[in-house]
Formats: sequence, C-alpha cells, structure tokens
Amino acid sequence: MNKTETKIEKAIQNFENGFNCAQSVASVFINNEEEELILKTTMGFGAGMGQLQQTCGAVTGAYMILGIHHSNSKLSFSEQKKETALSIRSFQEKFIEKFDSDQCSNLIQCDLKTEQGQQEFKEKNMFHEVCGKCISEAIRILDDML
Repeated sequence: MNKTETKIEKAIQNFENGFNCAQSVASVFINNEEEELILKTTMGFGAGMGQLQQTCGAVTGAYMILGIHHSNSKLSFSEQKKETALSIRSFQEKFIEKFDSDQCSNLIQCDLKTEQGQQEFKEKNMFHEVCGKCISEAIRILDDML
C-alpha cells in the first residue's frame, strides 16, 4: 500500500470513529504534536461548515493543510498568502473536476438540518458513498500537490 492509500485508510477509519470530514482529512497530514490543535481547529467544519452544507468539510480541511504547508516556507508572509490562495484555487479546480461541486449540499443532495434529510442521508449510505469518496479524493489531490 502506498503512502496516499495509507493516509486514506487512516482518514476513513478516523471518520468512522467520529471525526468529521475536515478532521479526517487534516489529521493525516500533521504530526502527533499538532493533532490536538488541528482537531480543535477543524471541529466546526464538518458537513459543510457547522452543518450548513456549504463548502465540503473534506475541502476545508484540505485548505487548512495547504495554509499550514505554505506557512512553513521561507517566503515572506505576503508571498505565503499568495501561494496559499493559488494552491487553494488549484485544489478546488481539481476537486470540482471530480465531483462537479465543492458544496456539501450539492454533493449529498439532502438537507442535514432536517430529520427527513438525516434519514435520507443514512438510507442512501451517503456517509460512505459520498463523504468517504470526498475524503479520499481530497487526500489524493493534496498528496499530489504537496
């Protein structure tokens, strides 16, 4: 198993054990000393940021990792911001190319703020069929970019 597939396996395991999608993606790109901070930082980004079903949590988790990656460079702060923005745009383009959207509501096509939507999410196994695939692809894209 290659490094990317190992990260995906760990992220999916984390997701199944209660991490949200942002936590699942971000957690496999940081070291153990950073884990508590990244889990706290990504806490509210699951299900499209606070379950608002906006930008997919796997995507926002990836954006945070891109920010961390570029902040560790020798570039000036201004250049780090520019590089991070360019990377985020590149990531988004690749993610949308794969899924036609980066919006949670478009990806899962049910309203998680309602009981009916939550039931539909469960019945259609979207936890694995959609969210797991978004997490996996976010990790693949990040690994290619980093």
